[in-house]
Amino acid sequence: MATTRQNAGRFLKGVGPGEEGGWKRPADTDCAEVMVVWGSAREPRLSQEAARAGMEKNAETRSEIGKKEYNGLTSGPPLLVVFEFSNLSHIFTEVVMVGMKVYIAALLGFGWLFALSGATLPSGFTEQAITGISVPTAMAFAPDGRLFICQQGGQLRVIKDGVLLSTPFLTVQTDTSIERGLVGVVVPDSQYVYVYYTVPGNPAHNRLSRFTQSGDVAAAGSELILMEFEDLYASIHNGGAMQFGPDGKLYIAVGENGNSANSQTMSNRLGKVLRLNADGSIPTDNPFYNAVGVTGNNRAIWALGLRNPFNFAFQGTGRMYINDVGKDSYEEINEGQAGANYGWPETEGPTSNPNYKSPIFSYAHAGDGTAGGCAIIGAAFYSPTTGNFPSMWNGKYFFADYCRGWIRALDPVTKQAADFATGIASPVALAVSPTGSLYYASWSGNAVYKVDYTAGQAPAITQHPQ
Repeated sequence: MATTRQNAGRFLKGVGPGEEGGWKRPADTDCAEVMVVWGSAREPRLSQEAARAGMEKNAETRSEIGKKEYNGLTSGPPLLVVFEFSNLSHIFTEVVMVGMKVYIAALLGFGWLFALSGATLPSGFTEQAITGISVPTAMAFAPDGRLFICQQGGQLRVIKDGVLLSTPFLTVQTDTSIERGLVGVVVPDSQYVYVYYTVPGNPAHNRLSRFTQSGDVAAAGSELILMEFEDLYASIHNGGAMQFGPDGKLYIAVGENGNSANSQTMSNRLGKVLRLNADGSIPTDNPFYNAVGVTGNNRAIWALGLRNPFNFAFQGTGRMYINDVGKDSYEEINEGQAGANYGWPETEGPTSNPNYKSPIFSYAHAGDGTAGGCAIIGAAFYSPTTGNFPSMWNGKYFFADYCRGWIRALDPVTKQAADFATGIASPVALAVSPTGSLYYASWSGNAVYKVDYTAGQAPAITQHPQ
């Protein structure tokens, strides 16, 4: 299978394989240069707008793309930006205007074809698409079975009884650059909804707020700001996943904002898992609450050494698994533990260093098919009140890869993973309903999918005759 560097050359005649940040002149265009960016588009939640404009530098490779803007070109000659992916996981067709000409750069892959044909599921399983959702980023079930879905643009949508309600539960003003936006939600009861979103500004910052429910919408004027986070200087590794633990505390995963040094310092909350009381105050039994030099909101730190903890989940009365998106080599599933240090940036993937907690499961970027990937997302234990999946899936931990478009299930006992689904367009979130359905959100598909086991069941009436 050809690499994407070769594929880019096929679609832009005269632009062959290049080094990261390398410049080549296309033989059949009037634009002065072509910039080949390797890996900049591999981070989850990359917005289409930012990809088109080519204005965000990769915060870790320090690519030259950060020195130029596509819209207006603040410096340098006319520029055509070709985004290459680090694996064949997407179709990405880019229309770029240079001077008075329009060029199309296409990168071969399979991700967006999946949106046309649906996922490949195990025998006996079917899925149903719920459309009308714009750029979903996160989702969470309420105890009553309603599904709350974050749209990156700031709207919190509700699926009730299988129908997407036309009126958003709430709308917040938010910055949607790359991984920013409305990116976290948790609904612990019928009274409150908690959200995590990026507040626009120069610089922007993230915010944790609580809203009061009034039926299927937020009560007017009910936003209560519980915590403001550090200023943001990159648009990646934003975090925002939230869950209430079995101890009744609110856990929040926060990315390191593209600066790996943040993960190991106790002077900020970036690259950490935080633990709060339901009212936003900080529990006095947090592991670093009384640590020397740890003050103020930093006392909320519960675990550290994470890069981009995109999702996490709890099972029953204790087990917690944290997904951490890797950089060059590995994706990780880490077991949550108070005071743990997961080692980033000193280690990535399995480690024998006693100073750091090694992941319980990891997979390499270089692996084939479902054995590899580049961005682990989705976190859901299959432990519903009423299940409809075969017993082999009970208690398993479902996770997905944004780049490869698959869902797998990890056995917490054997630490072995089994394939569940493939062919998904950019999955970003997973959730299990109280009645045992598995839901996944497709970022590029602008939809949420409900997966059920239907083998042997009587056919259901989905539409009555008129």
